[in-house]
Amino acid sequence: MMLRALLLLAPLCLMALEGPQLAIPHTSAAPALAAARSIGAPWDQAVLVPALTQSPNPDRVMAESLPATEVRLLWDADALYIRFDCSDKNLYLPYNKHDDPLYKGDVVEVFLDARGDSQQWFEIQVAANNATFDQNLLITTAAESDHEGKLLETILQRDFWLNLGYTMKGLRSAASVDDQGWTVEIAIPAQAASRRLETKNWQLGQKLRLNLLRYDYNTPSGTETGDMLPMNWAPVRDGCPHISPQAMGQVVLAE
Repeated sequence: MMLRALLLLAPLCLMALEGPQLAIPHTSAAPALAAARSIGAPWDQAVLVPALTQSPNPDRVMAESLPATEVRLLWDADALYIRFDCSDKNLYLPYNKHDDPLYKGDVVEVFLDARGDSQQWFEIQVAANNATFDQNLLITTAAESDHEGKLLETILQRDFWLNLGYTMKGLRSAASVDDQGWTVEIAIPAQAASRRLETKNWQLGQKLRLNLLRYDYNTPSGTETGDMLPMNWAPVRDGCPHISPQAMGQVVLAE
């Protein structure tokens, strides 16, 4: 039986640190990671996040409408599986190499904190051409954030560390494009993401912190400028998801 997302979007205040909540169902058959544009098994049994919302920013005009984005999630002992289906007729893909600044083009992002204590988290980006970016971020003190979920400036200046040279061992992805949009499928390996938990597998009932994002560019291919529309699952200040671990949503690995 399909489990439904509990999209509890909190207001932008201290309570927003709780974020939305989601139960992710277990799959007995790992997705093939073919990124087929049609949705078949086992993705048809995944929990569905039916839409993303625009990332808050008082300096950016709110869009009248957002391009459709659906996200589906599954898990097994070895990996967390995430599928993005993005409506898009105007792809902008200025980069195609691993660890290029993919956020400057059409891309989806996953932020994951396996322990849930906002002290270490991973950022994974996958573009519509299947180029990937990954990094490991951590702080060396207890997390404290402002009213938007962004780490305090004192922590960012003194205790925040990021490893741009990090490569997540075992990370896999696939992407496909047609005239209506694009699909990305990602498998995040438990062994790499759960290292601080001293376990090699995801566990039933395990709780994680997670955010899901998409950047959509209204930019003709081959140009360097254009309007970027940032979208998120857990509300996080535009431009700051990588420094907002306490703003992530909460997920549980369910049956």
